Amino acid sequence: LIQDELATALLESTPDGMLLVDSVGIIEVANSAAERIFGFVSGSMVGRPVDDLVPEEQRSGHHRHREAYEHQPAMRPMGTGLRLFGQHCDGSLFPVEVSISPIPGDDFKVLAVVRDVTDREDSAARLAMMEDRERIARDLHDMVIQRLFAAGMSLQAVSSDATPMVASRIRETVDELDEAIRELRAAIFRLGGEDEHRTVSAQLAELVHDRSRPLGFEPDFEIKGDIDDLPDFVVEQL
Repeated sequence: LIQDELATALLESTPDGMLLVDSVGIIEVANSAAERIFGFVSGSMVGRPVDDLVPEEQRSGHHRHREAYEHQPAMRPMGTGLRLFGQHCDGSLFPVEVSISPIPGDDFKVLAVVRDVTDREDSAARLAMMEDRERIARDLHDMVIQRLFAAGMSLQAVSSDATPMVASRIRETVDELDEAIRELRAAIFRLGGEDEHRTVSAQLAELVHDRSRPLGFEPDFEIKGDIDDLPDFVVEQL
């Protein structure tokens, strides 16, 4: 009795889903975490085929994998190198990690530990997206803006030798280039510097540090006064 109570306590203390499956693939034990992960009400997973928990198009293959595992049982993760998905009781799919272990005894049984990794994959995808955005922002600043700035400088250099009409047109073009540069810088700030958890002063300090690399030295940077509550349009220009 004490051992049964301890086993139950251990099953219920883990945040991972734990399933005990018999030799024909029927769930004999499911902890509350497994019921929560797959969306079943308490006690309703026991007696169900474990194949119901995998995507429908993979169930025939899963049945063959179970039979093969019975002939060569070992403690190991499932689907090494592959993305695995579980099927919620409402039919939706979600990413999972699964490890399986054979249970010693007269009858073949398998203990499966299931972990929902949706949050982790979402975080990884968001991090990859932010890295891409920062790379694009750097490329825009280091290549596009610099080329526009150089083009404007070249036009200004020849404007003194141009006729009044051409010189006027050159000034208009330079003004348009300056406006394009301002708009690009604002877009770069939004693209590469958006982070609701960072203060404006922290973002500015990071920008100064990043831009110091092509200069070859670190400029002095000092803030006087509170700038963290400035309007967004002012922050973009800064």
